[in-house]
Amino acid sequence: MLKGEGYSRFSDIWSVGCCVIEMLTGSPPNWNDESDPIKIMNIISHQNSLPEFPEDVSEDCLDFLD
Repeated sequence: MLKGEGYSRFSDIWSVGCCVIEMLTGSPPNWNDESDPIKIMNIISHQNSLPEFPEDVSEDCLDFLD
């Protein structure tokens, strides 16, 4: 969506992962401690970067997020 390439099931999968991270931490996903939403969208769309995963979750949860 951020690249203007349309919407697909992969967008939904990405959104579920972001929701899981937010439910685990109580905060939106964190990309290198960046807080500006525009900069975060740029990081996601141009660097193909993943957010930081919570450290204190089970291996199963990390596997799900990965």
